[in-house]
Amino acid sequence: MANQRTFDQLTSVKFTKKKQVENFFRDRINEIIFFSQLETVKNSVNIFNKQNVDINSAGIKNIDNSFTNFRYYKNLLIINNNREIIALPQDSSYGPGNSIDSVKNILLSKLSGNFRGVKIIEVKNGENELDYSIYIADKIISNDKSYLGTVVFELDIDYLNSIMLETNPNEGLGKTGESYIIGNDKYMRTNSRFFKNIILNKKINTMGAINA
Repeated sequence: MANQRTFDQLTSVKFTKKKQVENFFRDRINEIIFFSQLETVKNSVNIFNKQNVDINSAGIKNIDNSFTNFRYYKNLLIINNNREIIALPQDSSYGPGNSIDSVKNILLSKLSGNFRGVKIIEVKNGENELDYSIYIADKIISNDKSYLGTVVFELDIDYLNSIMLETNPNEGLGKTGESYIIGNDKYMRTNSRFFKNIILNKKINTMGAINA
């Protein structure tokens, strides 16, 4: 009976966290679709396509103000139709107007081609787990259906970790259990309760991972 209760409890935790993660990404997809369709965003990006970007311009401030209404993100990037990347907001960790060379080429290569719908992109730009980022991208389309650019949100992975990482033994995982996200390649995508620097460095080969 005790083993069955433990199994049922772990199963409940698994499905609860699975639903939380699905809802998290569903909401982020809906948000970037909404953002990419804002008239202020379309108008500003259309201006960026025709002239050099002034980081103090009204267009930049309009996009910056729209972005501040959203949570769960670290940075906003705009790719114009000349494949130039503009980093926002002005307190972005990239810095306003910075070419963000560390991830620029990676993002541009992953967003090349005629992708459809919202695209989720992973970037590992170093050996430390802090160098791992998740981006979510959507095209900006004008009212006459022409391509204006691409909007890219960098997700704040701390929110994903807050869903998956459980250190309280009374919350269903006991003293030895943990929950985490893995990719199709079976490598971990969120932090471990027991190990450091684990993201994209540890491959999970348990039966649960294999059957996932």
